[in-house]
Amino acid sequence: SFKFLASLNFQISISMRHMFRKPSVVFVLLFMSIFLILLFIPIPLLDAEIVFNNGVSEWTVPTKMSFSHFVGIGISEKDLVDVKSYGLTSNGYFLAALFTIAFPLLIAYRVHIANQLEEQKK
Repeated sequence: SFKFLASLNFQISISMRHMFRKPSVVFVLLFMSIFLILLFIPIPLLDAEIVFNNGVSEWTVPTKMSFSHFVGIGISEKDLVDVKSYGLTSNGYFLAALFTIAFPLLIAYRVHIANQLEEQKK
């Protein structure tokens, strides 16, 4: 029984190593992981602007916003008192693209290069 479990564990680790050698799999897994972390954990990383309107005057406040708050997760009604609108700035969109697309793409490219170097050694 123990030998079977050890053999099964070894086979799983070999298949996992083989799976992580594919750049597309690495990209998708990293993209989904980072996206879900940014979506459900309120980390204020992105540059944003909140437009307030109290009926008499309107003003804009630059702030840091989490991706989860940008899509509306974790915001209550009392947080939106006097808020006319909110959104990311161009820098905020740029950072969101860097975190969710560029970083996983860079790591996937690194896996691709490592695979090419390994093939050249053979």
